[in-house]
Order: sequence, then structure tokens, then C-alpha cells
Amino acid sequence: MTSNVSDAAKNLDQALILRSQLKVSSDATLEVIQPSMAEALFGLIQRNKTRLSLFLLWPQQVANIRDTKAFIQEQLIAMQKGTAQIYAIHYQQNYAGLLSFVTINRQEKTAEIGYWLDGALEGKVIISSALKRLMECYASQDIIQKFIIHCHVHNRKSQAV
Repeated sequence: MTSNVSDAAKNLDQALILRSQLKVSSDATLEVIQPSMAEALFGLIQRNKTRLSLFLLWPQQVANIRDTKAFIQEQLIAMQKGTAQIYAIHYQQNYAGLLSFVTINRQEKTAEIGYWLDGALEGKVIISSALKRLMECYASQDIIQKFIIHCHVHNRKSQAV
């Protein structure tokens, strides 16, 4: 069993290195989150704060750019540990939201998925396409075998993903 977990960890590390940028479509890519993205992501969160807060608790906790930078640093540490993986969604030359494996359980080969998107881009199947591509990538390498999504009971758009 230890060997399988160790092998999975190596596969995950390899996948993370190979997938710093993942093409979704001609208009969209997933990019591993970086500190240089903090300002753009903070602005995007602020523009969408009211809408995101309808279903998520964290947007109200993002008061300034330091909060976004701290979040990115926390995620980088989790990614180094192999317990999470977070991607910025880049759509038509702009950041459009985040898609992540909020938690990764290497032993059970499971990942809990989280995502949010700029409200102006809803309905363009960006999340669905990006999620499908990401899941295919990790499943084909036998890194993740079970993907878990939790949706708020009243968030119909998220349920449609």
C-alpha cells in the first residue's frame, strides 16, 4: 500500500509539473495559480463579491490585496504538499475565475472540486469545459479516480456544471 501511495505522489508531482498550463479551448487555458496573479484576481473578486457571496462564505473575507496574496501563498504550500491544486481560468486574454481541487486525497485518489467564474462570463460553458479537461487529464494519469463537487441547493447555475 505504501508503494502505491508513493507512486501516486510521484505521478501527482509529475502531473503538476507538466500541467502548469492546460489548454481547454482556443479561448481558454488553466494556469497554475501564481503570486503575480494576485492583483487581477483581487479585482475580479471585488467585481463579483456580491454575487459570489450569495453561495460562498469566503468572498466577504477578501477585503484587500493582502488577503488575496495570503490565499495564493497558502495554496502554493498546499500544492507543494500535494493536498490541493488550484488553477486560474484564463479566458480571452483575461483572468475569469478559479478552478481547483480544494482537497486531494492521494491514498483514496479523490479530489473535491471548487470553482467560481466572473458573472459576465456565465453561460459560455467555460467551467464545464475546463472541468472536463482537468478531470480527463488527472483521470487518464490515474492520479484521481473520484471527483466530488458540492453545490448550494439554490445555485442552479453551479448545479448545471
